[in-house]
Amino acid sequence: MINMANYIRVINRAYWPSEDEISKGINIDEIGANTITQELKTKDNTLSLWAVENPEDVVLAMISNASRIDDMYTLKIEDDILYAKKLNVVNDHANSRIKELNEFHYNIRDLNYKKLADVAGAIIEALREETNLEVFTKKDIIMILKKAIIEKRVAIQDLHKKIREEIEKYE
Repeated sequence: MINMANYIRVINRAYWPSEDEISKGINIDEIGANTITQELKTKDNTLSLWAVENPEDVVLAMISNASRIDDMYTLKIEDDILYAKKLNVVNDHANSRIKELNEFHYNIRDLNYKKLADVAGAIIEALREETNLEVFTKKDIIMILKKAIIEKRVAIQDLHKKIREEIEKYE
């Protein structure tokens, strides 16, 4: 594990219990199957995280390889939460178009049925603190992209055609 205050994961807020449900107490065994199968999609038994302080960097890294812009939620998860759940977090460089961020990509590795429940528990624990959750609207994301283009963090021609068209609509 690294010595960071948190990791950041993009989540789909609709799959997770509401703030009210969380405050009343959640039994992890009652989390819906769609939360696990749709939200915690794994590849090679791993799940992606970013170890950066600014959630905008995660949004930028994710959208730089995307083919469309949708609202995004980022969730800060303290490393202590992941450590307490005994999750195997390993630095695995990403392949985003934002080269300076790729080294800050991590994966939770060696996931299985039990460990997915532990990941869900970690997400719910992080959701208990509403300041951990940040929403980025389509307009916010376009502004992040425009700023990154101006700062030469990403070249507009490297983005998917549909994303370039969305950016041009806001010109």
